Amino acid sequence: MTLDNDNKTQMMAMEIVCRELFEKGGKYGEMNRKDIDLLRIAIPVFKAKGFGLKEFWKTLMGSGGSDGNEGSDVGDGKVWSLMGILMGVEGVVDKRRGGKWWKEIVGRWGERSSLPVEYLGVVGRLEEIPEEIEEEAVGDLEMIGGRVERGERGERMSFEEISGLVRIGGRLLRGGRGMELVKRLLGEIEEGKGESGLEEIYLVGELMEVIESLDGIEMGGIVLLMGGEIPGGVRVDEKIRGIAAITVVKACLRFQEFANRYVGTVGVPLRSGGHESLKLNCLVGLWDLNVEYSATVNPLLEDVTNSFFDESV
Repeated sequence: MTLDNDNKTQMMAMEIVCRELFEKGGKYGEMNRKDIDLLRIAIPVFKAKGFGLKEFWKTLMGSGGSDGNEGSDVGDGKVWSLMGILMGVEGVVDKRRGGKWWKEIVGRWGERSSLPVEYLGVVGRLEEIPEEIEEEAVGDLEMIGGRVERGERGERMSFEEISGLVRIGGRLLRGGRGMELVKRLLGEIEEGKGESGLEEIYLVGELMEVIESLDGIEMGGIVLLMGGEIPGGVRVDEKIRGIAAITVVKACLRFQEFANRYVGTVGVPLRSGGHESLKLNCLVGLWDLNVEYSATVNPLLEDVTNSFFDESV
């Protein structure tokens, strides 16, 4: 209702949300992922209508990361997700170094292992991140690239954790350090073939946002993993194929020359039966690619259209 076209209905709904959620707080434990996603869309509208989002931020920070449930001290990530959304709205939160909220957020870095992964997204939105924190974030990412070589899988990182660490360490990764990490990961993926780790493949995709070019980087191994079988008769796990597709799409979005060469491979899975998750990843990827490179994607529109009649997707 906060997005309703009728101004009266919209304002009434906004006042209720503002009173019950923004000012009182304590309702976060009742929210689900869909509620969070809806607020991600609605919060900029609240800002445009003049509602007090700064007060909402104070309420969230006052909860200390708690979801409002008795006995909860760090919540389940909902509060931190809401903080991240507010930090993405211009003028709501002072993200500058040395500010009150900056100090509180940075001050909790030492306890991040006990905080929800969404905390990393909040740190990543600060305007200036302390270099020691950037170094620790990049160091954690470099450990992903080292475990395969040592044969030590260890505890896996979630995709959200990897994305948060890349955002935090982005400044350090934009130079040669990011390029070297991508090359090392791709080498390990090439050696692992069909047994490659999901973390490594996903991290390569995330690093596409921060590296400057693909000069000297061979992505053929990732492209190969999108197929159902690689040379030697090794079957590729369905999850690996899906994440490989996402990584190829991210590389296409970042580098047009790569897109010109490989965008057609994203459409190939649409022509086969089954593989629902893989097809969905490819469809979403082609949608994004069509915005950037419509001429490159146009030859695949028939495959996209046919997928809408595929009951498996």
